Amino acid sequence: FIYPKPRMVLSYDLDEQVQIRSRIERTVGQLDFGDFVASFVNDNNRSDVINAGNPELEPEKAWEYELTYERQLPNDLGIFSITALYADISDHLATVPLLVESGQGSEISTAPGNLEDAYDAGIEFNSSLRLDWLCIPGAVLDLSLDIGRSRVTDPFTGERRSLNERGKYNWTLAYRQDLDWKGFSYGFETSNQAAIPEYDLDYWQEEDEGQTLDFFAELQPAPNLTIRFEADNLMDVEEQRIRYQYIESRADSPLERLEERVSSTGREFALSFQWAF
Repeated sequence: FIYPKPRMVLSYDLDEQVQIRSRIERTVGQLDFGDFVASFVNDNNRSDVINAGNPELEPEKAWEYELTYERQLPNDLGIFSITALYADISDHLATVPLLVESGQGSEISTAPGNLEDAYDAGIEFNSSLRLDWLCIPGAVLDLSLDIGRSRVTDPFTGERRSLNERGKYNWTLAYRQDLDWKGFSYGFETSNQAAIPEYDLDYWQEEDEGQTLDFFAELQPAPNLTIRFEADNLMDVEEQRIRYQYIESRADSPLERLEERVSSTGREFALSFQWAF
């Protein structure tokens, strides 16, 4: 395959604190050569499902448009930016139905295929704020937020839906403070995202990982010694997956069962020592 991939980036400084950037780019995805051959599905109670290969598969292509407004806060207090993104996608890679003929009749299987008329749009907000003005020296607060909407025509039902594994939003909030005393630093990070959808021939599901909270503290009691403590998943989050399983194709068969799976890895604590010599 040979595809042109033009890219144009423009930036303009309104003043010393404000910059506007734009990008137009054509991207071409990488094919997974495992999609060219048939494979078995080994996922819970779906081990009898066979995915056919597709030797005519095309790589996914998209025209991406991006516009960013970035502002540096006065007195070196921090920076924030707002970015609008839009991707006009062609030959979107997805699972598509395949009619298989045999001596015993015909049945619907699945295969990797290309879909048209898909898009992915979103707004991203990123900021980093120093907290010295609140009398918290060496502290930085970072925030990122991504709100998105995507659409594609479902190859099984013909309805418009979101792209697989594209949630409506996700955000992250992180705090860190570095102190002069023996290189001591500490901080936390918490994040959350909307439920992640997935669609296939005979099911659709949403997976919600829940809000996470991680903490760390680091100390250098000697010039070459670093002691670090980490605590992950402090909220003991339970990941939840809800799956709507149909008897055959979602397009024309009734719902067979509703599956709900809840799992948790538990809280994790680690103490590490690093010595440089």
